Amino acid sequence: MKPKAEHAQSMGLDIRNCYLSDVEERFEYVSLVNVFSHIPDFHHFLQQLKRVLAVNGELFLETGNIGDLSSSHLVPTELDLPDHLVFAGEQNIHQFLDDAGFRVIEVKRIRKDGVIAVAKNVLKKILGRKVAITLPYTSDYRTLLFRARLI
Repeated sequence: MKPKAEHAQSMGLDIRNCYLSDVEERFEYVSLVNVFSHIPDFHHFLQQLKRVLAVNGELFLETGNIGDLSSSHLVPTELDLPDHLVFAGEQNIHQFLDDAGFRVIEVKRIRKDGVIAVAKNVLKKILGRKVAITLPYTSDYRTLLFRARLI
C-alpha cells in the first residue's frame, strides 16, 4: 500500500514499503489489523512472519468472525468483495496460530452491531451503498482481537 506508507512516512514514522520476505530485522511485536482476509495462504504467511519475530515475540491480530456466521447478512458492515479473499471463524484463527507455533494469550470479542453502526448503515443505504440493515445488538458478528506469543 504505497500511498499509506508514504502518508505514514510524511508523519515521521519509520515505514518501509516492501515485502515481508525482504525484512531482515527482528521485532518484539507485529500487528496485523484487518489483514487476515486479504492473505490467500495465511499458513504460509505466518511461517514468513515467524522469521521476523524475536524469540517470545508477540503477534496482535484483528479480524472478524465471518466464518462463524450462518449468513453474510449477519455482518453489520460491507464485505468489500473481491479484495477479501478468505473468511474464518475464531476456532480457525486459533488453529492457524497453533499450527504455526504461536500460543494464544488472549482473545477479545467486540460487538459491531450497536445503534451507531446501524445508523451509519442506514445512511450508507440512503446514499446508495450496498449494506445490510439489521436490528441493533442482534448479530453474532464480532471483531476478534488475538494476542499470541511465538513459542
